[in-house]
Amino acid sequence: MHQPAPTRREASLKAAAAPPRPIFRIVVALRNLLLRLADRLVPAQVPVLERLAGYYQLCAVHAAAELKVADRLAAGPKRVDELASAVGAKPELLERLLRALASYGMFARLPDGRWAQNRLSRVLLDGAPGSLRELAMFVGSSYHLRAWDRFAENLSSGDHAFAAEHGGGLFEYLASHADDAAHFDGAMVALTTMDAPALAAAYDFGALGDGKLCDVAGGRGTLLAAILQRHRRLRGVLFDDAKVVAAAGPLLRAHGVADRIEVVGGSFFEKVPPDCAAYLLKDILHDWDDERALAILKVVRAAMRPGARLLVAEMIVDDVRERDFGALLDLEMMAIMNGMQRSPAQLGALFERAGLALTRVIPAATPTSLVEGIAQ
Repeated sequence: MHQPAPTRREASLKAAAAPPRPIFRIVVALRNLLLRLADRLVPAQVPVLERLAGYYQLCAVHAAAELKVADRLAAGPKRVDELASAVGAKPELLERLLRALASYGMFARLPDGRWAQNRLSRVLLDGAPGSLRELAMFVGSSYHLRAWDRFAENLSSGDHAFAAEHGGGLFEYLASHADDAAHFDGAMVALTTMDAPALAAAYDFGALGDGKLCDVAGGRGTLLAAILQRHRRLRGVLFDDAKVVAAAGPLLRAHGVADRIEVVGGSFFEKVPPDCAAYLLKDILHDWDDERALAILKVVRAAMRPGARLLVAEMIVDDVRERDFGALLDLEMMAIMNGMQRSPAQLGALFERAGLALTRVIPAATPTSLVEGIAQ
């Protein structure tokens, strides 16, 4: 999800290199097969109960993230009383939280009773490469969960659940809640940092030569920097709200691409930089209903010369697929943004109305795909 105007905090976290697409798809398919087999070998109530318990897991992970338990264990294992003192919790209650998380593979209790970091809990380290702490803070926040409380009502009435709960959309809410906005921004950065290596590798950006790639609503340039690092001839245009891109310099310099990127401020509902070889929209259209998404596409199309390319990077939904995270994210878009994840056919229809032709869908080594369109 991206904001059209409010400030966005972006860090230079470096995610691990993406695995090759065939390996990624094989691993995901194997994992889904094993999970499906497990579901079939137990009474039907068991997998349903596990899905209902997902809420408990979310709240437990959020609590650990808020207390920064992982950070307190970064220097080494601790007794629960030491850890409780460090995070400001009651030892007996913290012990119960850690026991529950450890039963699902997060944190580890040593034979001597001390608690230690493990592979999954390290993902909650604040500011560490690949950290998802900010995402945990956003997803588990009370204002986010209160909107989900209205989800069933949303299905019946069609009213936007977040707006019904908070009196306005998410971006309006964040504009007046600085702490929540900071966690949201950090969550979006974390997701982009995860996707960036895979998206940079999935598409032949080298075919653009020394042309320009415009990242529309690209924040402070995490994805654009990853792409330009792989393609040394390519130049970039980073476009977002003026306050956002004004702070992009340190990240772009850290990635060694600042000299090849033009930074431009503005709104994608009004105008985007013209005459680039390609335009990139990552997790933008899914924030909006069809009419607002079409408005964005028309603005981008107006800046494109015939034959220029549009790349929409989003999770694609279509027929029912096993353990489809995109289908779950679609529900988040419904409840929180009044937007949606779209199928290739739905995106193609929007493209056509904007004067674009959908040419192909390119899967990446990530749940996000690249949907390519050509300006007609």
